[in-house]
Amino acid sequence: MANLKAHYYRFQHMIWFATGLIGIGIGLVVWWQCSQTAPVLPRDISPSVAADQSTQKAV
Repeated sequence: MANLKAHYYRFQHMIWFATGLIGIGIGLVVWWQCSQTAPVLPRDISPSVAADQSTQKAV
């Protein structure tokens, strides 16, 4: 047990640095996945047809 504690105190800065990098990496992956699943326009709506206002419908 003393040997394990000695290794922890010796490499404490490296352990926390690696843990921080892993945490930041996981956070970036989660953020990237959430940004990839943002809602988009449905495929059946064509912006060119929706923007064509040369002919008006009767109201």
